[in-house]
Amino acid sequence: MGLESAVERPAFEIKNPIPQEASSGFRQARHFETIALGSTHGVDPSPKTGLLLTDRYRLIEDIDPAHPGRTFHAEDIASSMRVTVQVLHGEPAALEQIEQEADRNRSALHPNFVRVVAVEHAKNFSFVVLEWLEGFSLVDLLRARGSLTLRETLMLLEQIAPGVDEARTGNFRLGMNLRDIVVHFPEGFAEPTADVVLHCPLDDWPAFVVK
Repeated sequence: MGLESAVERPAFEIKNPIPQEASSGFRQARHFETIALGSTHGVDPSPKTGLLLTDRYRLIEDIDPAHPGRTFHAEDIASSMRVTVQVLHGEPAALEQIEQEADRNRSALHPNFVRVVAVEHAKNFSFVVLEWLEGFSLVDLLRARGSLTLRETLMLLEQIAPGVDEARTGNFRLGMNLRDIVVHFPEGFAEPTADVVLHCPLDDWPAFVVK
């Protein structure tokens, strides 16, 4: 196949429609799912919107309707910064493993890693505080566009590949799900703008980072 035909042919195409529930919207952060967690033995201690965790993190919005009570848009009232809070239920050994991986994440400082702010413990559960990402997932992008050109695919892979390599080098557990790969716009973003950008060629996008 010549170069010209390769460029014209979609390099990344949806063959089957992605279910609507596969994505949690434009504003989201990747789940910190690294290992299988144990059961909560019939207890449902899941937090609700409006709760203040450890006197610091106020839960603003549940951003994962498919798994309510697990992932929240929140505010760190100590710094007035927006963050993502992901609730963890499980056995102590499993939670300890997550804490260890979170520590490694904080020390890695890779630009394509979602930054772990803290790992905290409430009365009935633990939770991970992650940086808040403004943007959309690859699922959103592919649903909006249907396909990407070869150039656009390479632009995304140019950022995805170094993150994957660094994760493997650091022995991080990877869950490569299109829903969990997020295009982040550091300069700020709004959902109405996202709807426009999703349908634009990547060359016309503002500065972005794939995490």
